[in-house]
Amino acid sequence: MNSDYNFRMFAYPWDFAGSLGMERLRSLRNEAGIDGLYMAASYHSMQQLSLHDQTPSIYEGEAGVFFAAKEALYGEIKPHVSSLSRHADFDALRDEMAKSGLEYHAWVVACHNSELAQRYPECAVQNAWGHRFRHALCPNNRNVRQYVTTMLQEMESRHAPASFLLESLSWMAVPHHQHAKWGIDLNEVNQLLVSLCFCPDCVKLAQNKGIDTEALRSDVLEQLRLVYQGTDGGEAMFELAGLSDYLSFREESLAVFVGDLKKQIHAEIHMAVFGSHRVSGLNADRLHGIADRIMTFSYTDDVRQTQDVLEKYLAKIPSGKLSLGLGACAPWATGRQALEANVQAAIDNGIREIGFYHYGMMTAKHMEWLRETLSVWNNRG
Repeated sequence: MNSDYNFRMFAYPWDFAGSLGMERLRSLRNEAGIDGLYMAASYHSMQQLSLHDQTPSIYEGEAGVFFAAKEALYGEIKPHVSSLSRHADFDALRDEMAKSGLEYHAWVVACHNSELAQRYPECAVQNAWGHRFRHALCPNNRNVRQYVTTMLQEMESRHAPASFLLESLSWMAVPHHQHAKWGIDLNEVNQLLVSLCFCPDCVKLAQNKGIDTEALRSDVLEQLRLVYQGTDGGEAMFELAGLSDYLSFREESLAVFVGDLKKQIHAEIHMAVFGSHRVSGLNADRLHGIADRIMTFSYTDDVRQTQDVLEKYLAKIPSGKLSLGLGACAPWATGRQALEANVQAAIDNGIREIGFYHYGMMTAKHMEWLRETLSVWNNRG
């Protein structure tokens, strides 16, 4: 292995179920040159075709955690242990990772949780006309914050991850449903207007900052009325009175939350940041000085797009605090040459931690491309 670089793989626990799974786990370290795993520990609902079982299997289940969480530790929101957890023993898998020399990094999907958002609708995102999102918890909700904090504390005490990669510690947007029907252009502006949270916790915290949330909510509803009539205000909508302050308040609020987690968690906190910061509330400018590391993503076989992503984030973040996720499975990885070019672009830009998505969805051919690609750098040590 080359200590100058750290190559990691995204994975689900059931990717390594059974004795053959443990063999695959060891081969990632010894043959593929992988240093660690971003192992999903809390995840949204999903359906996955796993390509590493002797007979390809479809795994489908609801949002939840993949370990036997202890309800007594939690407050108002209790964790849901996903039915998918029956396919793998998380504790045993963690032990085997340690024996195999693979670093464990807990991949935690925080607020994107349809199971908990429907079980606790009072804790979900609530848009301008009062609709509660069925897939999204609000990160400003005090019970949500307590839940996320306790979940990380339990994971840390039981599994001792080297870091937490936090995904969706943010506001989620619509559409979300797999059969979503929308008759408007869901550009960034319209998506924000439809998705902007005005739940009681957001409103109270914003009003404490002197923001007139009722006036803003009324303006958002008026703009949405125009959108529904076919009028698209475009970027000018971001000039709505009070909207800029409200978006800044949301970004600051999430940064404070990450800072609070840092005080209570010993492992490193890495933040997954992608998409529109105005929609999600995750602003790399605010976060990189608080979180230990920012991770962004480039799922493409076009190295020019990867270069654009890197330039965008490196304009704000030192390379030593930025990690990159690359798509190593279909449909993004189309050949070794493209994969190697993306890795080379990252390394040329000073990136030393790269995560590859996703082990369970990689064919034998994709694994071969990855092994050959990583051998280029692992053999330089």
